[in-house]
Amino acid sequence: MCEMVYTIPQLSALSGIKRSTLYYWARIGRLEPAYPPPEPLLFSLAALKTAISRAQAKQPLAWYLKSRQMSIRDMDGAKRLGEE
Repeated sequence: MCEMVYTIPQLSALSGIKRSTLYYWARIGRLEPAYPPPEPLLFSLAALKTAISRAQAKQPLAWYLKSRQMSIRDMDGAKRLGEE
């Protein structure tokens, strides 16, 4: 099965994280693109999960998403975080 990829504006709409924050994370390498350059900047939900974890190292990702009342399932029908 192929993993879905998203642009930064799409990820922003799905996650509620500001576009400027996502662009910054991409620029500094915290949010890694699904494909190497010169391909368009497309990102997976797994890359977003990793970036949030790196940014919120002292706060677990499940808490971060719970505080925004969302889960990866809300974004893409994937398994809820914390049910691992």
